[in-house]
Amino acid sequence: ADIVFVHGLFGGAFSSWRPGTVKMPSESQQSWPAMWLAKTNPKLRLLSVEYQTKVFDSEGSQHSFRELTSKMLKKLSAAGVGQRPVIFVTHSMGGLMVKEMM
Repeated sequence: ADIVFVHGLFGGAFSSWRPGTVKMPSESQQSWPAMWLAKTNPKLRLLSVEYQTKVFDSEGSQHSFRELTSKMLKKLSAAGVGQRPVIFVTHSMGGLMVKEMM
């Protein structure tokens, strides 16, 4: 199965799944999915999706919710998600985006 992690507002593809507010991984600060799921279930494929959480980017361009969701769906399709069973682990806006994709 694929397990896809989708962070919430102001989160990150990796920082959201680590203890505390660590931005860069170290051996002692791995994400809990890597520490627990990958070691005990080596046949699982773990993916974490990064997306723009701000309505406006640094250049002032506006991004709609549907536009962000469409981009995420394209990323997941390109990664082959959906070719085997999928489990989504989401937080906040990530859950709303996955619901929209369904």
